[in-house]
Amino acid sequence: RRIDRPRRAEPVEDRRDRRCAETTEMTPASGCLVIMCGVPCSGKSTAAAELASALREKGNRVTVVDEPSLHLHRNAGYANGHVEKNTRGLLKATVDRSLHRDGPVVIVDACNGIKGYRYELWCIARQVGARSCVVHCDTPEEDARAWNEARRGSGGSSDDRAASAAEWGGWDAKIFADLASRFERPDGKNRWDAPLFTLRPPLAGGGARGCEGVPGYRDPTRAETTERAVAHIRGTSDGFGSSGGASGRSLEPNAATRPSTLLSDTRLRAEIDAGAQDVVDALVNAGGGSTASVGTAVGDVAVGETRSFGGGCPDLRLRGCVLNPQTLRRLKRTFLKLAANGMARTSAGGDVRTNVKRMFVEYVQQHCDSKHSGVEKTYE
Repeated sequence: RRIDRPRRAEPVEDRRDRRCAETTEMTPASGCLVIMCGVPCSGKSTAAAELASALREKGNRVTVVDEPSLHLHRNAGYANGHVEKNTRGLLKATVDRSLHRDGPVVIVDACNGIKGYRYELWCIARQVGARSCVVHCDTPEEDARAWNEARRGSGGSSDDRAASAAEWGGWDAKIFADLASRFERPDGKNRWDAPLFTLRPPLAGGGARGCEGVPGYRDPTRAETTERAVAHIRGTSDGFGSSGGASGRSLEPNAATRPSTLLSDTRLRAEIDAGAQDVVDALVNAGGGSTASVGTAVGDVAVGETRSFGGGCPDLRLRGCVLNPQTLRRLKRTFLKLAANGMARTSAGGDVRTNVKRMFVEYVQQHCDSKHSGVEKTYE
């Protein structure tokens, strides 16, 4: 007959730690990056305002990043390739500063028509461990052009919060054609475009050509798509109804998106030099603090006298060896050549300096031992 043994009780501390870990894993990050994309004058600002209003009603903090919020005129910001590069760089830098895992929802209200640029924004979200989604305002180019012409004909600037009324009355025709021709449609199969929420264009009979100003969308699925997008942004949905099949989980940073902490070659050499110099300074201070007296003070020590450096470094047994400033500089110069060629890069600058001090003390110890035994050694 099988006898069930009583299960071993789990310590209270382990249960508490396990529950805290499970709670942390189940709690989604509040930060989310929303990338609006579409041809110019396709209704991105209207959709961004609706998302921001719905999120604020539910208690979420929202930050909208667009050209007017950065005091940039849209036509002037995309006049040529040089200024367009600066404009995109400023938008990306603002997103990088504003987006955090537990920070606000950041809505990028710009054209974002370049696939590589959307990937760069997605990498920022993955680096901080926040969620990301793309909202595509899928308006036909001819309708968007008609809306833009209607806006330019009205001469108003109601849609641009920061630009002056005289400047913003719609996109310039040449700039509109250039941005529309270079627009790359998002694909939900791409990880940086997933999940993808698409706002459809107006239905037949509700076009923009007969409307005054800038009309709103007349798609019956708009409210449902917006609701699903808001649920994903808040982390309360698995992304159902979006293209790409991505879930509402936060993006996890990896080696490709995590900023490198490795020391550069220039900084590594500086750390090696500083570690060796610490040992030299300690010997100089032990000799009386002046360079002129170092040779006499250190050279006149008794046999067997030691010098301590602390920090895990071994003691230096001088054994009657004369360590004048010229000898210390020569030993340091030779040691730097050996250490720079053989020491690997590391991610911790403090460890480099400590290891260099220990290695240089051992190197000086070899010099003292060779002098004491009367055997001259050549260090290449």
